[in-house]
Amino acid sequence: DWSNRDGYGARVEVRRGKEMIEREHRCGQGYGSQNSAVMIVGLGDWEEVDEVIVRWPSGRKSIVSRVKQGEWLTVDERGGEERKPYRRDVKSKQKSLPGKAVFPLGPQSKARLTVWKGMATWCPACARYRPYFEHLKAMTQGLDVEFRGFPLDETEDREALVAYQNNYNLPYDLQTDLSMLDRKKAEVFLERWIGAAELPYPTSVVTNQRGEILWAGAGAPTVSELRRFLAAE
Repeated sequence: DWSNRDGYGARVEVRRGKEMIEREHRCGQGYGSQNSAVMIVGLGDWEEVDEVIVRWPSGRKSIVSRVKQGEWLTVDERGGEERKPYRRDVKSKQKSLPGKAVFPLGPQSKARLTVWKGMATWCPACARYRPYFEHLKAMTQGLDVEFRGFPLDETEDREALVAYQNNYNLPYDLQTDLSMLDRKKAEVFLERWIGAAELPYPTSVVTNQRGEILWAGAGAPTVSELRRFLAAE
């Protein structure tokens, strides 16, 4: 038998010489939490590791040799692997934009905080995050926090987005009328901000009343982070 589809329970060993980093791929920890499908392992000053070993719940083992820092590695239990850059292979003159940068979609909302969820209708991970966004919304009710969704997939047209919104009780207001130009501006901004060649699904952004970006990353912010942002505004 093969492991579960999402690989939950798999143990990952990152080895370099006699040193090893070990992680477990978990669905989440605690009430209402949901981990990203992408496991990020910090390597410190290691530029390359000797091998990455995945021990699947089925008892099988996958071994990938010579993985470089910054590579996005996808391992298939049935055999095969895929490598692609997780970050652009360039050195930016500055690691972050000066001050608080304005998210391209940010000025469209005047709430104290706006949580933007970048998604796609076909994305299983985006669907799995819906209960967590419902939790965030419930925990910030009455605090002037808006939840909005925006499409990351440029191939999805307005009709597909409207149909998706009508079929599901989404915990966010899906921006079905965004122009392709606005979508592209948001995508390019986030790729630069996060430092990823391709954005993970879902990618979330938190902006303040002025549209300035307070948080951006894969998955979603925590309730504690939203409350901290509210207290600072």
